[in-house]
Amino acid sequence: MHKIDIEHKPVYVFHSIEPVMKADMQAIIEMGNQLIAENEPFALVMVSVGEDSKDREKGANAMLTQWVKESKSELQRLCAGMASVVATSRLMAIYKPIMKSVGSRMYGFPLEMFTDIEEAKQWARGQLA
Repeated sequence: MHKIDIEHKPVYVFHSIEPVMKADMQAIIEMGNQLIAENEPFALVMVSVGEDSKDREKGANAMLTQWVKESKSELQRLCAGMASVVATSRLMAIYKPIMKSVGSRMYGFPLEMFTDIEEAKQWARGQLA
């Protein structure tokens, strides 16, 4: 399940309630395509609600990975950065080192991880400045 908050445009807040299904990932990809089509700079805040993304529907992560590969040049040009918000400091300690090393190469723009959504939005706004 997911919700996309456009209230803070050009900072877009994506709420994903784990486990994410393929249909949820497709909706996230479609929103990404819309952002690229607008051809305006933006920043993302990804909020994961739930313990872990390991329970996602099989193939959901692959859908996102493929889209990122296909859209990388546009994402590098338009996306100022992505903040990821996790529920606990424990999850942040596990995932932040991986995200910082692999994520930046994969996406081609700055990534940061938080446990507080307001701090994440503030960071995203700063990336656009």
